[in-house]
Amino acid sequence: MSDSFPMSCSLGTSGPRPHAIASTTPRPVLVVGGCGGAGTTTTVLGLCAAAAADQDGAARPVAVDATDSGGDLAVRGADARYTPATLQHWLAADTTTGLHSPPEFAFSYATSGAAIVAGSADPLPHRTTLATVHRRLTAAAYLPVFDGGAAVQARRLRPLLGELALVLVIPARRDAANRLRPALAWLDSEFGERAVTSATLVVSHQTSTTPPVAQRLRDHLTGWIRDVLEIPHDPHLAEGTAIIHSRLQAGTRAAYSTVLKGIRS
Repeated sequence: MSDSFPMSCSLGTSGPRPHAIASTTPRPVLVVGGCGGAGTTTTVLGLCAAAAADQDGAARPVAVDATDSGGDLAVRGADARYTPATLQHWLAADTTTGLHSPPEFAFSYATSGAAIVAGSADPLPHRTTLATVHRRLTAAAYLPVFDGGAAVQARRLRPLLGELALVLVIPARRDAANRLRPALAWLDSEFGERAVTSATLVVSHQTSTTPPVAQRLRDHLTGWIRDVLEIPHDPHLAEGTAIIHSRLQAGTRAAYSTVLKGIRS
């Protein structure tokens, strides 16, 4: 695979674009993978844990499974309390009762303090979209972090793109980095250059030995996207079992906090 990553030549204007002025206000987040197995679920849970530790109750983080097929977000993250209820159950109950506040029965919980809403492959009911979920959670003083799975182009995610802070996750592999170009070009074409310049790229190290993908991406994408950040390899994440935030290495927890701080704008 090529190491060049020549992505900036085809996106929008002819030079680097200015970043937005940073803010300390927490922003809802959409996390999407550049390919399958990128680490979106672990990134979502890590960001929610970092937000729970950082916000002092100002905004309650909630991880939301926004994948098309229903992922393992709650199974991996709910080490305090697990419920089989899904996002679809919540939205169907809202329509029946007329009460739009998120119901407690739909929430699983992590020991980090984050709430988790599972999803399924069923369609969202009664003309609701993920934008409906976003509005209802933020109105109830939650900070939603959506796990969008492996395709930024997924139709279900369109109502969120351009509205939320976007985090693109790839594994630390050259082939994954090379596949970023179509995703960034699609974002630029469909949602404008702001969707690209405000995006944060997270490189997830899933083994202890990886190529210098992140630095090469910084060399080629600085000024075109917000930032390129890294999540180090962590043996606990590599186990593939339920994630207990306190068992992560200090460097891993600090990396998630760095990503969270970087997307506040």
